[in-house]
Amino acid sequence: MPHAMVRRVQTPCTHSFGAPLLARPIQAAASCSARLSERPPSEHRARSHTRVQAAKEAHVPAVTAAPETATWDPEGLLSRTPAAGGHFARRERKQSEQTGSAPSKLAPAYPPSGSSNAFKAQLRNHITRIPEQYAQQGIPASQQELYDHSALQHSLKQDYVSVDLQHPGMTVQCMEPPVLTIHSFMTADECQQLAQAAQATGLMQQSKIGEGNVQSSAASVNVRRTSSTVLLDPTVVEQHPHLQPMVVQLQSKAQRLLEIDTGAWTAPGQLPPPGQFCFESLQVACYQPGQHFLQHEDAFPPNFVKQNRFQRQATLLVYLNDVPTGGTTHFNRLDVSIQPECGKALLFFPAFADGTPDPRTVHTAQSPDSTKWVTQVWIAGGQPLSTPPPPQPSASGKASSSSSMRDRDDDLESRILSTRRKKAAKGKGKQSGSKVRKRFS
Repeated sequence: MPHAMVRRVQTPCTHSFGAPLLARPIQAAASCSARLSERPPSEHRARSHTRVQAAKEAHVPAVTAAPETATWDPEGLLSRTPAAGGHFARRERKQSEQTGSAPSKLAPAYPPSGSSNAFKAQLRNHITRIPEQYAQQGIPASQQELYDHSALQHSLKQDYVSVDLQHPGMTVQCMEPPVLTIHSFMTADECQQLAQAAQATGLMQQSKIGEGNVQSSAASVNVRRTSSTVLLDPTVVEQHPHLQPMVVQLQSKAQRLLEIDTGAWTAPGQLPPPGQFCFESLQVACYQPGQHFLQHEDAFPPNFVKQNRFQRQATLLVYLNDVPTGGTTHFNRLDVSIQPECGKALLFFPAFADGTPDPRTVHTAQSPDSTKWVTQVWIAGGQPLSTPPPPQPSASGKASSSSSMRDRDDDLESRILSTRRKKAAKGKGKQSGSKVRKRFS
């Protein structure tokens, strides 16, 4: 039998019977070859193709789609996926299930010696609301007889960031997770000046979903977020010097609110060591009637934290004008809504002290009935390295160059850009490799 005929016979027999041709008796192989050689070549090719396809469908497992990668947004954890599905749909379904099964009120039983890992795992599905009669206005933190002051204080210090509960105007909106408001945190004049100065920069643009505080082409407009924003990063502040004292003043107010040692603060925008904190760049946002920011989280995903060594530990949101109706900040799982009032601040904690995101703080910026101005102050906390640090460059004539590289590496926004570029390059490499394999397969 010619060599070509042997190969023609071997392929269909291998696929249709599920065993190598040479493993079968010689007589069976000869009989099979004789029958196939009597068929026309066209019929043989058609039958062979049908058998191969049937074998593939029967034996080849279905390919599972790669998991979607969540991206960082200036006001929360978002994904560049359609609003109808993907990351958001999964998160909302999971949160709905947890909300339906979680008790509305649980005693804040904090271990006196500190929270164990088992307790922290349980805490992630624990919600303790304030009594219903105080739900509209909250409980003044100074009236300690109305709530468990010691439990809240311990929770903040042990699991989040310590807060001065005696700060003037402090009000408790939720016990666990802690949600606090501060009346008259900024004066009306300070609010008006900041809103006007942000608008005067001429840099207000439609809010995007993507790389967060980094103004990059990877960010994209999305119907989930329809407000307009401006990021007061060092470049913008340098171009508009009158913004500098406003930014410093607001950050100083935030430092007095949080009970963090002075030595634990690093320069704004610079990567803090583990256990220390810094301010991210300030952002000012404007919502016109009908605009919104749908359900989202402020914390970064765990893989982001491991790669970039910091997490957003606290969100301090300050309303810059009164909004009589609409425009509330609504915490979807907690059933807590905060109405914007000029100068009022809202403080909550998107992640635990160990850097784990807290999904209970998912929230929505609802559409206002009139223009709404707000500013966000984010406090980033340093997290430990997940891998050993790279070796330090040897001292040489290029000391200034290595110093410049370290400065860029310590910059929060540079680290984010670097991470996203590596992921994009890796994705392109995979696509290119698949094209090459397809071409030669």
